[in-house]
Amino acid sequence: MKKLIKLIVWAGIFMSFAKQTEAQVWVGTIPSYYNPSFAGGADMPRLSTYSFINTSKNGLVANQHYLSYDQYISKIASGIGFNLEYNNRNSVNLLDLSKPDNFNTYYRAEMIIAPKISINGKWTISPSVSASVNHQHFRLDETPFNPSLLGDETNLHLGAGLLLNSKRFYLGYSIYHLPTAVRGGRYSTSPWTSMVQAGYTFQRSEEANFAFTPQLLWIIRNEFTPTRNLFPAGVSLNFRYKNILFGMGQTPEQSPCIMIGYQSGRFRIMHMFVTHLDLEEGSYAGSLSFRYLFGNPK
Repeated sequence: MKKLIKLIVWAGIFMSFAKQTEAQVWVGTIPSYYNPSFAGGADMPRLSTYSFINTSKNGLVANQHYLSYDQYISKIASGIGFNLEYNNRNSVNLLDLSKPDNFNTYYRAEMIIAPKISINGKWTISPSVSASVNHQHFRLDETPFNPSLLGDETNLHLGAGLLLNSKRFYLGYSIYHLPTAVRGGRYSTSPWTSMVQAGYTFQRSEEANFAFTPQLLWIIRNEFTPTRNLFPAGVSLNFRYKNILFGMGQTPEQSPCIMIGYQSGRFRIMHMFVTHLDLEEGSYAGSLSFRYLFGNPK
């Protein structure tokens, strides 16, 4: 009991360090979302899905859906990954309902290759590269500072990552949105995002019923605030007792959230919900994710 109390205290300390980030995905849910080097890191081919929904009475509706597949290919000693993302934000103009809704819809398709280099059979180093095609369709109302905008944009983005991991520990660095984006058929510089991610699983043995896994994400630089942040931007603190999962973390809006889930063999399901929203006012923000491992171990 004393050990459990200490873990909860440390969880609270970690959560107090969390800062705002634009990322919506719970750290660790979609392995290659923040670092492409995670592709092919499981013992078997892995299929993951993630859906985030945020609704409120002020007219804002936001949702994000993600589908990911990755596996290790022994013939090339590399992991490969394929990711699809749909992200939409829609808001009603409550001051003038005759005006069309504002919206920002985003589609992304990504391909990843991540070679695996084994060190003494205990550690793995994985460099990686990724390429994605991104399409954005948007409409924004006119403001005193900006004209009304309606348009489409298609970009080609590149990314890279580096990961050092063992069975229980990982430390990685990644960079996305490199300045080689193709905008309207022309090459141009564009903002970029770099991140550091780390995690460790505390577990007495592979057969132990209880495990605790803190995972931290630092945004070193991003396209909105190009500054170095000392404190983690994303935090997930996951507890597992037998097949039951429980976690605490922080949303991009610096709101505390709770995760509950179930894991059995190759299947896992998790639900994360924001705890500060007033459900009586019709507000909800949360996510549902699935993961399934299939095929034969590598």
